Amino acid sequence: MALKTSLGREIINPGLVGENIVYRILKTPVKPAYPNGTEICYSDDYISKLNRMYSLNDMLGKNIEELFEGFKIYNYIMDSPLNNTEGEEILGRILYNSAQAKQWQPFIIDVSNLTDARDIPTAKEYLERVENISPTFNEGRVHAGVLFGLAVAKRGNFVLPFDYDNKVIAVPSQTLIEYFSKQK
Repeated sequence: MALKTSLGREIINPGLVGENIVYRILKTPVKPAYPNGTEICYSDDYISKLNRMYSLNDMLGKNIEELFEGFKIYNYIMDSPLNNTEGEEILGRILYNSAQAKQWQPFIIDVSNLTDARDIPTAKEYLERVENISPTFNEGRVHAGVLFGLAVAKRGNFVLPFDYDNKVIAVPSQTLIEYFSKQK
């Protein structure tokens, strides 16, 4: 018998992340380091299966359009199991990009365009820092940044990050999608 998720769905093999990538630039990103869902369209075997199993419309319904009004996006990310502002910010970026694209999309970090991490020249090195950052790095700090947030989201099993073409692609996990579905 196959393992099931908390919503009773088949577990998608995380090994599909990064397989058969389609990465299209729809228009020049306003913030080149962090393109959004109207500027980039990303797909791979994992996210394709995720979109088939959990359509954005089925998961969020009428709330998709409301995400752009005021601070409604925070209803989905605040008080998450991550219990961390920077980690929740990553979730918010995934949700925002997905709502713009009308399908599940990753959060993308174009490392070559980062201005706040010039000492990290490649996506591979960025991910190495994500792996090696201390879980207590943020104690006593107000803002620890995207790198720490990505580490928190990964430890919480909410993102599956990998590098592609000197970009960090943080693909939403099934755990994240099912968490969002319970927040509506």
